[in-house]
Amino acid sequence: MRTKLAVFLALIVVACVCGNAFATTYYVATDGNDSWPGTEAEPWATLQHAIGSIASGDTIIVKQGTYVGCRINNAYSVSGTPGNPCVLKAEDGASVLINGPGPLNKQNGCIELEGLDGV
Repeated sequence: MRTKLAVFLALIVVACVCGNAFATTYYVATDGNDSWPGTEAEPWATLQHAIGSIASGDTIIVKQGTYVGCRINNAYSVSGTPGNPCVLKAEDGASVLINGPGPLNKQNGCIELEGLDGV
């Protein structure tokens, strides 16, 4: 019994230390498709789909191009957790333009943030 408890505690420590070990990087591109897996080879097409598809600690990289925006609120897990924030960013060296409100936006902003901790 003591050995099982020690193994269990060791797994908890590993999970806490490596909490971001299972974080995934996803991609969005103008030639993508929201039915694809969001990989670099098969990126998603829209920011809103990407926002609704990620988990705590994940990163969304937006490839060069022009996009409509998105609405990020507490219904999504995009705020992450302490030590495992979610990231939405342009690909290094890419020129990304967000030129209008997303399909779920309630206001006229291109990227709306609502009800997130620290926002």
